[in-house]
Amino acid sequence: IGLLFTKDLIFIDPDDETPVKKFWEIFGRGPHLVWPEDKLGDVLRHLKKGHTHMALVRGTNTSTSDDLDPTYQLYGIVTLEDIIEEIIGEEILDETDAWVDGEHSKRVIRSDANDGDIDDDDDDDTNNNPTVRKGFDWARLRLLDDKIVDQTLSEEEVRAVGAHLRTNYSEAVEALSARQLPRMIAATPVVELPLAPTRELGQLVPTATNLLYEKGVVSDVCTLILGGKVTVVAGVDNFRSDVSSWTVLGTGALGGGKNGEGYVPDFSAYVSGSGPCRCLRFTRKIFGAAADASVLEGSGG
Repeated sequence: IGLLFTKDLIFIDPDDETPVKKFWEIFGRGPHLVWPEDKLGDVLRHLKKGHTHMALVRGTNTSTSDDLDPTYQLYGIVTLEDIIEEIIGEEILDETDAWVDGEHSKRVIRSDANDGDIDDDDDDDTNNNPTVRKGFDWARLRLLDDKIVDQTLSEEEVRAVGAHLRTNYSEAVEALSARQLPRMIAATPVVELPLAPTRELGQLVPTATNLLYEKGVVSDVCTLILGGKVTVVAGVDNFRSDVSSWTVLGTGALGGGKNGEGYVPDFSAYVSGSGPCRCLRFTRKIFGAAADASVLEGSGG
């Protein structure tokens, strides 16, 4: 049994038809189990550590037969939000809630008004008394446009990417220790590369400024695609193929190429599809630093 969150699916391309089991093994995220008799305070202390925000409530089923051993039974799920609501005595509403309570007796009505939340607190909840919530002030996002910074992966995503590289691109990262590989991944910002402009008639690939890699041009960057689609044009016949999530391009750049003269790709690549490409771009410099640190670890320095 394991857990998959919605945010995990940013790595998935529906066309790949990836089995759930294979994807879950990458994250290796098991459920946190609690007993019905456990105290909420104890459960809260565990959830506050950041390992997970939910737990499965498991009990023992002894009602089948006296001759059979007891079996485990899942009773439900308790979340961090559930516990906080119990402590403060009020429902916490987020942007996806359609009802105020679990019994669906009071609807949430969203409004663009600027006068705060309006809650009908009549005791009679049988008429679906509405709660009016203040709408999101989209202007606040525009104020932050000039302060947008690169994002980095979460701790769980770092572990998933590390496991993927170790499993499928082991030769490329064999110089990095178990400690330095996740450090390099965590220190590398997530970037979004824009969709390449439409090619003109007869143009094989976009202009050089819109390419991730250009055939025959030295590059010191290795790219791991997290989301989106990239078109690769390779070989003397300019064979065209599309790659997406979990694909790694330019692993040769991490080793500095043949004879240390730099990595020269034999392909060109650009962002295609319907939107931007979300990726990690590992430079030769940061990889070299991680490799050097791995050597020091091995020597006890």
